[in-house]
Amino acid sequence: MRFLDLAYLHENYVQVGFGDVLRDVLQTFDKQARQNLQTIQTAYSTSDLNAVSEVAHTLKGSAGSVGALRLAAVAEALEKSAGNGDMAAATHLTSELTALTEGTLAEVAIILTQPLDDRWPTPW
Repeated sequence: MRFLDLAYLHENYVQVGFGDVLRDVLQTFDKQARQNLQTIQTAYSTSDLNAVSEVAHTLKGSAGSVGALRLAAVAEALEKSAGNGDMAAATHLTSELTALTEGTLAEVAIILTQPLDDRWPTPW
């Protein structure tokens, strides 16, 4: 299962000459997504659903900017359920978000080992 839409990344960064920017974007996403996930997990563990909702909103936007569409969709669902005070849904979605974030970050790590030029993406 792919976590990132490689065609999106290629079309919106590499193909238009921003392969070097893509590397920076992915590195920034990696750092911020890790921080966002930790903040969501901490806020969830203290039942602070307002904080969960706010940080899920942030993660939704950054995930969308790197083509992590499933992650963005789950972050959006968590944002809404936490914002509505739905702890049962937030429980399920926080778990799903954790797995998707970890998978996405593993894929980001693979991409960052590759030259991001016109021949990218290369299969792995």
